[in-house]
Amino acid sequence: MASVIGMSTRIRMAVWVRALRLRGAFPTLLLLFAYASVEQSTMLWASSYMVHAGHMSIHYAGIYANLFFIGLTLGSVIAGCLALRLSDGALLGGGLGVLVAALVVMIVPMGSWRALVAPVMLGFGCAPINPAVVHMTPRLFGAVHTMTMIGWETAVIAVATLVSPVLFAVFSATVGMAALPWYLACFTSLGILAAVILMSVSHLQSRAR
Repeated sequence: MASVIGMSTRIRMAVWVRALRLRGAFPTLLLLFAYASVEQSTMLWASSYMVHAGHMSIHYAGIYANLFFIGLTLGSVIAGCLALRLSDGALLGGGLGVLVAALVVMIVPMGSWRALVAPVMLGFGCAPINPAVVHMTPRLFGAVHTMTMIGWETAVIAVATLVSPVLFAVFSATVGMAALPWYLACFTSLGILAAVILMSVSHLQSRAR
């Protein structure tokens, strides 16, 4: 009985490791890690950023942070409607484009109105990324590997949720809270790079069929 259980465990481990070697697996996981890092770091640090770097009162900083969730909710609803008409690649590109625009609003001094616009745009940009990647998974990796890859995707998002906000806490202790937009920009750039590679893999697979 023990040998059967051990063999079953080894087979499962082999399946999980083999999934990582699939073409497109690494950029998929990298994209989700970057997206989750932006989302979770914004959730946890946006209000502190506005208190320490934006000189906003604690009361209004709490409202500022909640605007992110409004953008996330609106973005999810709109992305769900547009998913019937647009491709997964278009949703990914749109989400990442909105993230870039949101970071520009945060970095460039454009007046106090950015305190209202930036978090909504950040939430709006994050909203379509995870659903689009999950929807692409069966087409990219086939039915045999879909369940395993979605397991990897979930695990990577969980790791990013745990690691990235803590990493910014360490980083901001040295550099300061004003570095949050640049921290988010690094992960957004990483996500754009991963998305470009992923879409090229998807295009090659479509042509091969």
